[in-house]
Amino acid sequence: MQLKIHFFNTRAKGILGYVSDHELSSAKLRYRRNFMFNFGSRQRISAQEAYENIKKDSSIIVLDVRTKQEFKGDGHIKKAINIPVDMLNNISLSKLKDNSATIYVVCYSGSRSAMAASILKKLGYTNVFDLGGMMSWPFEVVYE
Repeated sequence: MQLKIHFFNTRAKGILGYVSDHELSSAKLRYRRNFMFNFGSRQRISAQEAYENIKKDSSIIVLDVRTKQEFKGDGHIKKAINIPVDMLNNISLSKLKDNSATIYVVCYSGSRSAMAASILKKLGYTNVFDLGGMMSWPFEVVYE
C-alpha cells in the first residue's frame, strides 16, 4: 500500500510524494525523534562526571523535574531540589535566584530534563547541564 504524504512546514510545502507503509513509519519515527527531543542546544553531562562534581562542589544545584510523587516515591539524588517541569516557568525564578549557578537537571528518562534545561536557558540561566534520567543514575538515591 502506498500513501500520498503532505508535509506542511517551513522547509517544504506541498506533496512530498508516495511512500510505502514501511517508509511512512520510518518517517514518523524520525519526525517524532527530531520534534519531541529537539530542545535546542544544551549541555549534557554524564552521571559519572556529575557525581564527581557534586561531591567536590557543594554549590552545584541538582534540579529534579519529576512530579512530587516520583521524587518522593522513586528516590532522588541527595540534596536535589524538586520543581516539576510544568511548574518551572512559575517557580524557577523564586527558588533559583542565581542565574549563573551550576544547575544539573534530571528527570526519570531524560525527556523532561532536556525540556527543562531548554526552559532554564530561555529564562536566562547560563550554566545549565542536562543530566538525563534517574534510570541512568547508578549512584546512591535518597527516599522520603
